[in-house]
Amino acid sequence: MINAVAFVKEFYWAMCTGDVEHIAALHSPDFEWTGAESFPYYSGLWLGPQAVIDNLLLPLARDWDGFSATRTNFSLAERFWIT
Repeated sequence: MINAVAFVKEFYWAMCTGDVEHIAALHSPDFEWTGAESFPYYSGLWLGPQAVIDNLLLPLARDWDGFSATRTNFSLAERFWIT
C-alpha cells in the first residue's frame, strides 16, 4: 500500500493524463467518496471507483471543455493539502 501523498500524486497524475483505468485501479472496490453538498455534481455517497468516474469525471469532461487537473504542491504534516 502506498502512503497518502504518493496516492494523491498518482491520482492527480492519472487525472492530468486522462488515465481513467489507473484512477480506478488506485481505489479498492469498496471505496467511498462523499463530496461537498455545495459541489455542482453532489449526489450523496458514491461507492466504488466506477461511481466516481460516472458521477464526477465523466460529467467534468462533458460539461467543461478543456477540463484538466494540475498537480503542483503536496504536503503531509498535521493535515495534508494539495494546490
